[in-house]
Amino acid sequence: MIDRAPSQRITPVILCGGEGTRLSPLSSAERPKYLLKGWSSRTILQETILRVSDSAIYKEPILFTSTRTETIVRTDAAKAAGAGFTLIAEPAPRSTCPPLITAAILASKEESDALLLALPSDHYIEDLGHFTGAVIKAAGQTGQGKIALFGVTPKSAETGYGYIECANEGKGGEVYKVISFHEKPSRERAEAYLKSGNYLINSGIALFKASTLLAYAKKFLPKLLERVEESIWDVDTPSLQKGYEACQKISFDHAVLEGPIEKVCVELQTGWSDLGTIESIRQAALKYQSERGSLFNAIRSGLPLTPFKS
Repeated sequence: MIDRAPSQRITPVILCGGEGTRLSPLSSAERPKYLLKGWSSRTILQETILRVSDSAIYKEPILFTSTRTETIVRTDAAKAAGAGFTLIAEPAPRSTCPPLITAAILASKEESDALLLALPSDHYIEDLGHFTGAVIKAAGQTGQGKIALFGVTPKSAETGYGYIECANEGKGGEVYKVISFHEKPSRERAEAYLKSGNYLINSGIALFKASTLLAYAKKFLPKLLERVEESIWDVDTPSLQKGYEACQKISFDHAVLEGPIEKVCVELQTGWSDLGTIESIRQAALKYQSERGSLFNAIRSGLPLTPFKS
């Protein structure tokens, strides 16, 4: 149970991207992973939307997807959010930084100091209460131009994730000061990270003020900011014009988190998986509870996966 809400409500920004190729044949460009019934009778996208649906804490979410999947994502999201969401289709996939800048522009029109929670559409998080508590804790750390990240303690030398190097204080679920952000390491470096105990896996979730991202973009990404601003059509019912294709294709991690911006990190002390590979899905399915008829349950029970193939 969450006994308090943040001082201002947060706008979730759910990124429904990807080419759907890494998990073939379970996913495809036309039917990405987040549309699978991962561990319940709901799709992974629906679970993500419900995770940030407490109206005392969150505003209506903004979703980004491709023009190819716009219709199916709108239909799927409506089953969890009703009409309470904004869906923006990118004319061309531009990784994660351009859509987050777009969201920051739109949110700041409604509230000058809007708080944004950027999160992937396709992750598993075991404990909703803990996750919500971590978000509330992080919300209190976003002043003075800071970005709050969410890290996961590595259990082995994982090479498939970015890492957050943290200061040695703040153990036990407190807020860490981030020393640096590192992209996916070699095996040797990942083993060194694990041994040091000062590195957390980057969950891909971030919380920040729209004004923080826009100020950073104005200083360090002026061309990208200009392109995005020119592409937004109708702030009230937003869409992106074809000129968006001219935006640089760059990740939020590379463009912002690796740059000169102050970061803090809250540890997610609950089960988490990005479900990024067939093996990580198998491991999650064997570890976490699931409902009959879901992908996790089929894997755990040794059932054919034919119903889940695209």
